[in-house]
Amino acid sequence: VSCLRAFSRTDDALSVDVDLNEIVDSVLVMLHNRLKKSFEVSKRFGGLPLIIGNPGKLSQVVINLMNNAMDAMESAQEQSSVQRITLTTETCQRDGQSYVALHVADTGDGISEDIQRRIFDPFFTTKPVGQGTGLGLFICNNLIQEHQGLLEVASTPGQGATFSMLLPVTRKESR
Repeated sequence: VSCLRAFSRTDDALSVDVDLNEIVDSVLVMLHNRLKKSFEVSKRFGGLPLIIGNPGKLSQVVINLMNNAMDAMESAQEQSSVQRITLTTETCQRDGQSYVALHVADTGDGISEDIQRRIFDPFFTTKPVGQGTGLGLFICNNLIQEHQGLLEVASTPGQGATFSMLLPVTRKESR
């Protein structure tokens, strides 16, 4: 119930102390039934500082990234014996700014460079008609940008994909 409460928060406030590891754990509870059928989840959580954000919006992003990883592995040309999602959290530096990061890596087919360039465009989808609107990653990217963060993809065809969300440890004041 607490996982659902955090996810269903509808306020727009981006001013709550957030533990990214707790958000990921809550999402894993919510997705447990789908995950337990076919997927192995490996967690590599680092110690993270709290960030300022909206737990519901961040949960929405993590759910979408997890569902996309599972979809990618289910539709893989050659399904490996182990369909694994690796979740890694860490702190990192980028352009002099400190971030907490979540990396969601799958063992699917990977994503070609051409598709990677378009993946955050509205209405772009690689899913069959009726299965995807092409809005999931577009919305996720917008939610992460609201948090003054970054959403990135890294992939080599045939070797899976990794989506990384980076959220600033301290937010810059908007002017």
